[in-house]
Amino acid sequence: MTSLPALRLRQSLFELILIAAFAIYGLRAYLNFDATLTISGWEAQWLTGSAQFAADSLRDRGTLPLWQPYFNHGEPTVDNTVAFLLNPFQTLPSLIEGYPNGLKISIVLSAVIAGWGGWYLARVLGFGVAARLLLGLLFAVKGPQHASLAEGFFQLGITQSYLPWVAAAAVALVKFRESRRPVVLLAVWITLVF
Repeated sequence: MTSLPALRLRQSLFELILIAAFAIYGLRAYLNFDATLTISGWEAQWLTGSAQFAADSLRDRGTLPLWQPYFNHGEPTVDNTVAFLLNPFQTLPSLIEGYPNGLKISIVLSAVIAGWGGWYLARVLGFGVAARLLLGLLFAVKGPQHASLAEGFFQLGITQSYLPWVAAAAVALVKFRESRRPVVLLAVWITLVF
């Protein structure tokens, strides 16, 4: 006979897998892996150029650059207001898969992160299975995030995937005052937003 905690763990994993599958299916157009097809929109290239420069630099020189010399008179690649090299969800896919396919993976990953964040928010609020799944699925395919991405506002769209996590951590701070986990969770997700 399976114990109750094991059943709850299996149920949670099933819910998370279902949300991830829904998000991946909904954004399957981004998983074409055709390097000639890039993210559309007039700001996409400018906002995502640091990923290409980082991937090229890591491949060619084995280091991540601190300075991007190819835009105007140059700009920082790490401490720039529109750089995202310190965000693992945005940078690692580009470093592993290259540009622009890594960015497409980041977009799909952001939908999964948003869906899981909605699920976690519902869990912190004490919702049941149906409400957790519904909130997770709604956050996975929420319109403003995907509309921003479709218009080429890569970072604006990606950043929205962290908002349900920030909200869940803020609720958990109030609900579970004796635990330090919500403090760490809030710090991590707010850092990723900025």
